[in-house]
Amino acid sequence: DGRRTVHVRWVRSNYLEGEIAASKLTKSMPTPFILEGNLAADLHVTRTERGLLDTWFDSIKLKFAFKSIHQLSDIDLLAKRVNTKILPPFIHISSHGYVDTEKRPCIQLLDDELYLDDPNTIEVFSQFEGYPVFFSACLLGRFQEPIKKFQAAAKLGPIVVSTREIYDYEAMLFGLMLYQCIIRGCLTFEDAVSRCIEALRIIGIKGCKGRGQAYA
Repeated sequence: DGRRTVHVRWVRSNYLEGEIAASKLTKSMPTPFILEGNLAADLHVTRTERGLLDTWFDSIKLKFAFKSIHQLSDIDLLAKRVNTKILPPFIHISSHGYVDTEKRPCIQLLDDELYLDDPNTIEVFSQFEGYPVFFSACLLGRFQEPIKKFQAAAKLGPIVVSTREIYDYEAMLFGLMLYQCIIRGCLTFEDAVSRCIEALRIIGIKGCKGRGQAYA
């Protein structure tokens, strides 16, 4: 607007929008932070989002952190790097997921099953306090209330999860669009998720049979 200030929006939800003197502004790009659990029983089988994300991030010259996780302690170790070493636009967890008969959502890793209502899981994820979280996994969002309780207990920002079983290509496409909306389109996490859901609806991607919920 012609003045020597710029309007900024912080990624973390506990910061408000506001103005800052242009002379004090340091240019920085977010560092995407992707944690991927095993997606195939055979460790020699390549079933991963990494190749797709490698290509996209390389095309915009953006560095990113991609780590394999096998158990809760891996997430605990890597979470300590956030805030001190990198500032991601959101936390991206890619894995298998399901909801048990008691409506308890669970992430399946190679050596661990992480129930989102387990105190140990909540304690580890609380290190991501304030950050939006994207779970690229089947079924976790089938019931909304358990996700809300997990979000509140771990003090997380907005969470997006799939409401039904999804195919690999659907999960990868959703993730790619989410990065496009936030990093290139400069949308907030909530607006980006809404745009991605609408885009999937337009091109006819609905996931496997569900109960009429949105895709995520």
